[in-house]
Amino acid sequence: QFINKERDRYLNLQEIITKLSEACNNQVWVACTAQQDLSEIMDDCNIGEEKDKEGKIKGRFEVKVSLKGKKPEVKTDLAAMYEQQQGAFSLQFKLPNAYKSYDTETDFIDFYPFVPYQFKLIMQVFDSFLALGYVAKEVKGNERSIIKVIHATAKAPNNAQAEVGKFVSFDELYNNMFEEGLQARGQKAVDNAIRIARTYADPKLAVRVANVLFMVCNISQTDQLVFPATLDNITTLLINDMTTPRLNLKNEVEKVVDFLCDNNIIRREQGRQGAPDFFSFYSEEEMKVAELIKSQTADNNLQAGELK
Repeated sequence: QFINKERDRYLNLQEIITKLSEACNNQVWVACTAQQDLSEIMDDCNIGEEKDKEGKIKGRFEVKVSLKGKKPEVKTDLAAMYEQQQGAFSLQFKLPNAYKSYDTETDFIDFYPFVPYQFKLIMQVFDSFLALGYVAKEVKGNERSIIKVIHATAKAPNNAQAEVGKFVSFDELYNNMFEEGLQARGQKAVDNAIRIARTYADPKLAVRVANVLFMVCNISQTDQLVFPATLDNITTLLINDMTTPRLNLKNEVEKVVDFLCDNNIIRREQGRQGAPDFFSFYSEEEMKVAELIKSQTADNNLQAGELK
């Protein structure tokens, strides 16, 4: 991440290793971690392994350690699960074109129990929350922040101890690690929604819906055009298995959404040119106005007086 596509920084790394080796009489280990394979970084820096002498840095790292977390013994089980359920993925995970579920068996083995779209979407959530002042400036949509949240979600007891077959739903990324990163402004923005959601007949589902809405309703306007907070998209974000009929979940989600609309937490907005309706979060000021309007009664005499 430090090197990115900067050739000079790549060469600095080689110089650091050389100087360290000289100073320590070659009795020193240097470890380097990256979210990318070293060869990918070399490609980004336009350094050819054979053509450029700078490519020799690869030889400085003789021991290559893969940090991929899947144990070899589970790959067979996951491959079998993919073969059995691949037909259901496109039905359960209905997503806008720019977001994807699992394209191949390798995809599934690498990403399970997460779904590929989640990494892109949570990055957009982080970036927008930063722009809105909902999170501290240190929390950014970079790999480090994403890995931190993904790691915390995977380690949560309901996931770490779950049977193979459970999927992590998007609302689970809104875990303690993410919540603790919220500034007072961000916490205030979601508190009313959570408070109202807890009064619903099924508070657990209502809180899940509120968390998802809070995240996707606050991504940037540009991103919202591609991933609007429609009923279908909200339902997809809550999918955590292949056995629950999607239509059943969608119907339950619709009831929660209507409840949140009635309580002035969110509002329904008409999609353009026949696109489905989508939902937006009320700001604190808008919520007060909506409550004020809702509390007014207009009888016939008042209406007649106003019209006159």
